[in-house]
Amino acid sequence: TYGQRMATEFRARAKDARITFVDPSLPLAAMSDAAGDVSSCSAVTIAVFLTGGMMGGDLAAFVQKLVSGTAPAVLAGMGSPYVFADFPKVTAFLTTLSPAPPSETAAVKALFGEIPIGGKLPVTIPGLAQYGDGIQVPAARR
Repeated sequence: TYGQRMATEFRARAKDARITFVDPSLPLAAMSDAAGDVSSCSAVTIAVFLTGGMMGGDLAAFVQKLVSGTAPAVLAGMGSPYVFADFPKVTAFLTTLSPAPPSETAAVKALFGEIPIGGKLPVTIPGLAQYGDGIQVPAARR
């Protein structure tokens, strides 16, 4: 059920958005086929639902392919913020520290500027961010 609320909230705000779900059990070719050509996208948002451990299978390679494209990429860590360590060149990071449905809604509202973004990392992500790092971004619209 991970991502269902997020997809619903995203579709309500961006009706032409293409939303694809992939699973770490899929091979890289199947994930790439499911996502299709993203080169014409104005932006790519990747939500990774990971609460512990490492990304399985070819998922890390798939995410790397998306964040290495020409479109700006936002990586939303829905659970563990350590997922960011593997993708230091992504355009922007957002973490909710939780994969729960209310966190999915909050992430979409933050991405669309409906609520302010704030918070501080409760952990250090080696080579990327220190404990207490974070930004404050006011809501962009009502």
